[in-house]
Amino acid sequence: MTPSRRDFLRTAGLLGAGLAGTGLASASLAGSSSLTGLPGTGVAAPGFAGIDSTPRPRTSLRLLVLGGTGFIGPHMVRYAVERGHRVTTFTRGQAESDLPAGVEQLFGDRNDDLSALEGRSWDVVLDNNARDYRWVQRSTALLREAAGHYVFVSTVSVFTDEASGYEAADQVLHTPVIHEGSPRHRPPPGFADGDEASYGLTKALGEDVAHAAFPGRATIVRPGLIVGPGDPTDRFTYWPRRIHQGGEVLAPGNPEHAKG
Repeated sequence: MTPSRRDFLRTAGLLGAGLAGTGLASASLAGSSSLTGLPGTGVAAPGFAGIDSTPRPRTSLRLLVLGGTGFIGPHMVRYAVERGHRVTTFTRGQAESDLPAGVEQLFGDRNDDLSALEGRSWDVVLDNNARDYRWVQRSTALLREAAGHYVFVSTVSVFTDEASGYEAADQVLHTPVIHEGSPRHRPPPGFADGDEASYGLTKALGEDVAHAAFPGRATIVRPGLIVGPGDPTDRFTYWPRRIHQGGEVLAPGNPEHAKG
């Protein structure tokens, strides 16, 4: 019997949440680091702590998730709770989400109202929804002395390597073209702190802010395309689901690439 899209997405989500949650627990005990995914895949590069299956004692941590009710947040929250961690989420309260019992929910706005976070402390902060470097500036300024570790979910889009852009769409890649030493987006001439920034630049600036505020206590995660349950775009999940159904599939891309 062919599984439904719901079944497929549920399985993919469990795998993704497992990697994310295990990586979170490992990162909380590590020093400053960056974890870069394979470009365009959302899969961590070899050596990512999230795929280390070595048994280790489980320590209950106090986790603050900035976000937690959107796309990737609920998976992380549920997995963390399953591992015995005490989770607090901070959101605007505009999205409904089925979070486990016992999860503390705080409300505010990363633009101008972080008051709900004042006077509190956590072992780890997971910043998974920062779409603006100025959000990172505000949260790290408030939490730098109130949290032990800061995990910032960035993106491979921080890199400026032209080999990963649309202009290289006809290339068949057999080895990664992006690595930790690849150049990142930097502010253009005339850019001033507080100015609007493009997606790649705002994430690169957010990385710098996190490292500066949490020296030796920050982990930067750079995934590629993130897919799974809760993704409203269906930009990737459509294809494996459709291919699983079998038959002839009309797909994008260059047919010659299959011969590479």
